[in-house]
Amino acid sequence: MTSQTKPILLAITMAVPGGATSFVFMLASWLKRQKKAVIVAAGEEGTWLEDCCREADIPFRRIPHLRRAINPFHDTLAVQAFAQLIREVQPSALHLNSSKAGVIGSLAGRITNVRKIVYCIGGWAALDAGNFLQRSMYTWSERLSSSWKDTIVCLHPGDKAFAETHHIQPKERLEVIPNGIDINSIQKNLLPKSEARRALRLSETEFIFGTIAHFYPAKDLPHYLRACVPFLKETPAAHLCLIGDGAERSEIETIIRENDLELSVTLAGAKDHAAQYLSAFDAFVLPSKKEGMPFVLLEAAAAQLPIIATDVGANAWMLPEAHIVSPGHSESLIQTMKDVVQHPALVDYTNSLSRFTKEACLSAHERLLETR
Repeated sequence: MTSQTKPILLAITMAVPGGATSFVFMLASWLKRQKKAVIVAAGEEGTWLEDCCREADIPFRRIPHLRRAINPFHDTLAVQAFAQLIREVQPSALHLNSSKAGVIGSLAGRITNVRKIVYCIGGWAALDAGNFLQRSMYTWSERLSSSWKDTIVCLHPGDKAFAETHHIQPKERLEVIPNGIDINSIQKNLLPKSEARRALRLSETEFIFGTIAHFYPAKDLPHYLRACVPFLKETPAAHLCLIGDGAERSEIETIIRENDLELSVTLAGAKDHAAQYLSAFDAFVLPSKKEGMPFVLLEAAAAQLPIIATDVGANAWMLPEAHIVSPGHSESLIQTMKDVVQHPALVDYTNSLSRFTKEACLSAHERLLETR
């Protein structure tokens, strides 16, 4: 098998829907259009990415024992399974996404002598650690495994600075390659406002604060809902709509029920092509306590919505036109929401979005994966 016919192996820990998995599928599709052989692999959790690959006729493989939770027994078996997959498909390069796949995959890649290993970090796990011990463990694992990687790709300068400060140094270099979107495609696919609201069962007259996110701890949605209780009680024209699903759904439902918010909050569930519903919203809110560089903020910017986002990850760096508030700071968040209700206006993000195109992002990753 020549280097030209050897596939590029893209791997991620979970196959669940999300920004990182969307990027993996987007990159795999791009490489396929560039006539590159490509295989996508993921651990045991989720089916979304596998379904997308099947529809696009992109080979997909599972890596047994690769799971998000740290478990020495399963992690050891995951390294062996990953190495076995590498020996079987003989990739010219590995492109690893998410922290767990980055550590497991880079070790397996070095064991099997893969020529090129690229690791794309969507946000350092240490920044989401619950305590000092967890933070130290995540940082140590990234530092130890960094020497197994040729290139580490960060999504924004802040993550690169974190790597440099904590001596996370790959064999060749640290790169910053921001995420990118196809602005014209997103704007073209937006549903008419009234149609989007009918599809989400939203009122035509209320002011809708929309959020598209997975119901995971990093998004901090329970805290967001609790903070909004007084605001929604005193502002009956305001309404929250959450598109998504996940582990914290039951907690979110409990908050809604205990505070009598059934008429003020809509849980629309997970939606395919969720960006098309952005036109239903009057403003977009992302209250996360941890982010990398969320695609959904770029999509909301393409829809020209007023954006309220927390100052985490790349948020402030990529969209200076947005309303940026401190994570977990309820008073600042609610005051900003009140201001947006009082002074609603479409926002022109043209200058910011021009820095983050899909073609620039994917072609930069393709260049990193070229082997000589």
